[in-house]
Amino acid sequence: KAHLEVALKQLLDEKEQVDAEKAEKKKLEVRVGELSKEMKQLQTRVEQLLEEKKQMEGKVDQIAAEKL
Repeated sequence: KAHLEVALKQLLDEKEQVDAEKAEKKKLEVRVGELSKEMKQLQTRVEQLLEEKKQMEGKVDQIAAEKL
């Protein structure tokens, strides 16, 4: 009987560990989702900045042309 109790305790410990690992995996998946969203926002921001840069360069060229 003691042997069965030991085996049962081991199974419960293993289940607890598996549950903890699943919870950790879920947390990591959520974090990956957040990072993915942040990356998209940053990509959008980079595109906006590149567009602004292009507009600024256009203005600089225009001003330079006017001064010539």
